[in-house]
Amino acid sequence: MRGVVTPILGLLAVAAILLGWLNATEWRPSTEVTARMRVTDTRYVVTDPGVLPLVDDAVTLEAKASGRAGQDQQVCAAVGNAKDATGWLAGNPYVRVTGMTDWTTLSSQRASASGQSAPEDGQVAFADSDMWRSVDCGATSATLTLKKATAAEVVLIDLGRKTDATVSMHWTRSSVPDFAMPFFFVAGLLAVLAALTASVFAMPPHKRRKRIVESRTKPVEEVAVGEAIAGSLSGLKTAVSFKPRAKRRRRHAAGAVPADAALREQSQPTIVDPASRNLVADAASAPSEEPAPAADSAAPAPAGGVDDATSVISPAELQSYFARLAQEMGDEDQKGEDR
Repeated sequence: MRGVVTPILGLLAVAAILLGWLNATEWRPSTEVTARMRVTDTRYVVTDPGVLPLVDDAVTLEAKASGRAGQDQQVCAAVGNAKDATGWLAGNPYVRVTGMTDWTTLSSQRASASGQSAPEDGQVAFADSDMWRSVDCGATSATLTLKKATAAEVVLIDLGRKTDATVSMHWTRSSVPDFAMPFFFVAGLLAVLAALTASVFAMPPHKRRKRIVESRTKPVEEVAVGEAIAGSLSGLKTAVSFKPRAKRRRRHAAGAVPADAALREQSQPTIVDPASRNLVADAASAPSEEPAPAADSAAPAPAGGVDDATSVISPAELQSYFARLAQEMGDEDQKGEDR
């Protein structure tokens, strides 16, 4: 996406810059505007209110009659208000300048005579009338220059007789519309978007902004009816479990030893602590398995008594002692593991 959008935005930005440059140089509106029109077979030409400041307040109007001027012919142009111009034109046909069809052509419209004209004997000359604010006359042409034209002012042109003439208006604009700036603004915006698409918008979302990535929810697996019933029954069995009742223990009388305990004590060997007893003396005092000879039994006992007599332990007795000790130690270890 970045390899497609970024070049397109870049090309659009370059095109907007080119259009802006053309509007600032080659296509820039001119400060000088001149519009003309040609009238035929008429004596009077008048502008409509609002035509003089149509392009700018500074305007120059020129009227030029065709052919050679006669001895009594004079072309005049005067500036006045619309009411005075209408009174002067009473009873005479004339041509109205209504505006502009384009930047080089004035639009016009013929108007028929209305009212009654004044008698020529007592009529004041056009150039000498006090109804005009300013007037200019010439043999074949007249020129008026207005620096601050208003919409209420009109220009009345008298060609002296019915003839053909050319009327032109020239404006000098103090300010022209700037058509280049919008293109430069659009070009800058497109350049910023191209830079963003090539850098920030091309980064992964987890790098562009911090957010918690939530895993998609897994679809719930459908369970068959038989499996659902089996699961319910197993849950019920686990919840309701029957524990067997503990067996009654037989109470024994106080001081009585149970039979199994007596048997266990008889079966287990007696543990003798060698540190607390004199094994040599015990072995000597114990009756011998073989009957002693009569001569030995009749021998007199030592003066020190039984405990003072010292007898020799045979190897068989010592081996038997260690065998019992090893068996007792083994039994104790087995009981500890059973517990």
